[in-house]
Amino acid sequence: MSKRGRVQGWRRRALLATTLAVALLSVAAPVQVQEQEASFPELDAQLEPLRAQFNADAGKVRLILLLEPT
Repeated sequence: MSKRGRVQGWRRRALLATTLAVALLSVAAPVQVQEQEASFPELDAQLEPLRAQFNADAGKVRLILLLEPT
């Protein structure tokens, strides 16, 4: 067997071992999901709740994300 063939075989075995280890760990170590503590206010067309909260947080770092559902 050539050196190149041995290296490729070693890489395949390493990839397979890594994949199996990740799969076993993902099954063996379930992740606990915390409940959402704060609810988001329902916004009207004028965005008044958002404006009021934004103005109330003056002096703090504020970030507004406008996301599209697609």
